[in-house]
Amino acid sequence: MKHFLYTVLVGILMLNLSGCAFIFNSEYQKVSIQIPDDAEIFINGDTVVAKDGKYPLKRDHAPKQITVKKEGFKDKNIIAYPYRRTGFKFMSFLGLTTLPAALIAPRGTARSLIIANIVTYSVGPPLYKRNKRGFNYDKKIVIKEEDMLPVLKKNEYLKNVALRKVAVDLEGKNIDYDIYSKYKNYKKNLPKLFYKYNSGSSSIKIPNTIFSDILNQVLAENGYIDTTDNLFSNNHQNFIYIDATIDNYKLHLIEGGVSIKNYVAYSTYDILAKAELGVQWKIFDYYGTPIDSIYTQTTSDEFIITEMDKLDPINSIQRSIMNALDKATLECISSPKLQVALNDFSYADIEKAWEEFELIHPKNAIEELPDIVQASVAIESSKDYGSGFILNDEGYILTNYHIINGSEEEALKIINYQQKEYTAKLIRASKTSNVALLKIVDDTLSFTALKIGNPNSSKLAEIVYAVGTPSNVDYAQTISRGIISSQRERNKNSSYIQTDVSVNYSNSGGALVNKQGQVLGIISNKLVDFGLEGLAFAIPIDEALTALKIKWK
Repeated sequence: MKHFLYTVLVGILMLNLSGCAFIFNSEYQKVSIQIPDDAEIFINGDTVVAKDGKYPLKRDHAPKQITVKKEGFKDKNIIAYPYRRTGFKFMSFLGLTTLPAALIAPRGTARSLIIANIVTYSVGPPLYKRNKRGFNYDKKIVIKEEDMLPVLKKNEYLKNVALRKVAVDLEGKNIDYDIYSKYKNYKKNLPKLFYKYNSGSSSIKIPNTIFSDILNQVLAENGYIDTTDNLFSNNHQNFIYIDATIDNYKLHLIEGGVSIKNYVAYSTYDILAKAELGVQWKIFDYYGTPIDSIYTQTTSDEFIITEMDKLDPINSIQRSIMNALDKATLECISSPKLQVALNDFSYADIEKAWEEFELIHPKNAIEELPDIVQASVAIESSKDYGSGFILNDEGYILTNYHIINGSEEEALKIINYQQKEYTAKLIRASKTSNVALLKIVDDTLSFTALKIGNPNSSKLAEIVYAVGTPSNVDYAQTISRGIISSQRERNKNSSYIQTDVSVNYSNSGGALVNKQGQVLGIISNKLVDFGLEGLAFAIPIDEALTALKIKWK
């Protein structure tokens, strides 16, 4: 009985030594967190007041989400985790000094010491690990202004941006996983020997709409997307497109110190996730002509894996990917290449410097409405096809610029109402107004032309006709009928004639004429959407001729 009591007393003493952290360590640790001037700090989403320059973090063996906010910068997110064992851990080993005593103690006493050691060191360490006060955070956390990503807001003079396409190319070799089994190994950035590594073993399946939504949201928040819903404001002077292709992805998962058990990439002890993302950006002008490309490789902030995430692990993956893509978009916005594209208004200066281009009035002009097909042509380039119409006997043709965009240096095929083919070249093109002047290269020929009308004298509900190529050259010189529905302002110096005439994509460049067969405008575009019908638009003929600086003689 005496030896049993002795064993219990020694065991209690040794267990108390193992629990010194609980006895002597406070419930909160005061951590110095240095942030930039004029910045705010939030811990787990709550505002926290510093005491003597330090912030109280509870020793509960749970990660803390630290968010720093500063005007003009993207929020910075990191986590603080109590991974450092306190100095009291050595107290638990003091009991080992009883082992030498057991060697010289009487038999009964020695047995008691040995039993106490066995019990204590099979129970004590687990108790120590469960003791939440036995671990400390880093004493000092520093977040500098250079660690935060600047946000470059759009000014009123820059062009607007539209996201044209988002592609996700994440298969096999483009996907990597780093899984650290201990947070301290992650903090020390130890080599692969100290963490589990899985490379290219699967693919990430996240809907493209998620990426599109993120990109559009970032662009809109910073003023790069026109949110006025003005259908007519976009043109070459104030608009560019970007495409984004996500082509590599790396996920970092950090556990709290216990091996993975419950998920392929997660365990109930996972505490942190962050992602690296590679994005290829391509910049295009309003007509889809490539301007430049940018590549960004970004790493997301650190995010806590919450209890809800453990029920649905994809949540934290998406959160880290979204943050990395958010940062990639901001890096793209602030890149010199994109800023140059947004500031490029050089073509308008080129057009302003043009000299007047003289055209001789047509001698052989259409007199009857049914004959307008004789002056209508189909236009084919290596990249597109559309419609146009002849301006005078010499074979000058007016059309939309977007039809010949990218084919300015090549010979263009012209097909008339009799299916005869001619070769034409570009004389002048206004990108800002989407009109182009072509010339049939055979100077020995004479052509029938359309008369130029006065769109300013046209009236609402006036009957008008569109002539052109509605789908392909087999249907060239098709005439359709409608009315003038409205006059729409495009911008300060230009307008649209709205009509309900039935037109299709390749009607672009064709003539909109009145009952006398006189040209009022050039069919330019049509709104296409579910439930939308009868919304076609034409550039007034006088504005088209002015944009090209054409003068009649």
